Amino acid sequence: GVAVDSAGNVYVSDQNKPVIQKFDNNGKFITSWGSKGSGEGQFIHLHDIAVDSNDNVYVTDGRENSRVSKFDSNGKFITSWGSKGSGNGQFNENHGIDIDSSGNVYVVDTRNNRIQKFSSDGTFIRKWGSTGCGTDEFLIPHDIIIDSSDNVYISDSGNVHFKSKVKCP
Repeated sequence: GVAVDSAGNVYVSDQNKPVIQKFDNNGKFITSWGSKGSGEGQFIHLHDIAVDSNDNVYVTDGRENSRVSKFDSNGKFITSWGSKGSGNGQFNENHGIDIDSSGNVYVVDTRNNRIQKFSSDGTFIRKWGSTGCGTDEFLIPHDIIIDSSDNVYISDSGNVHFKSKVKCP
């Protein structure tokens, strides 16, 4: 995944290493953080990355770790949340992540075929979605983007299209 902060710095989540890399807006390398593992600031299967209005960095670490980790803009670990499962705040291959204008964090819970919404500190707010092809149903959703009006768009790979849900609560 790729995300940009308020200063134009670019953050890249590298699944192969697994690390987060930070570049300035001219592409010059600034720093990187992370290593393989399950501890604080470690990753096993990085997927996506998002940056909030305070330039905090959020990454999804799916499969084994099944969590979201939050860092400051220099890579200092702040918190993480999630575990493997299907309950509130649990994930089964969390992929996409984005943040709305209020700082709430939305995570695509791919194999549970749903979207989960959290506060910026990881407190579970709500979830929506189930398996299927109808409204608010997904078949392996993958990515999410939230526009400046807080409209939510989700790519749903099993249904081979994207879905939007305007003004998700």
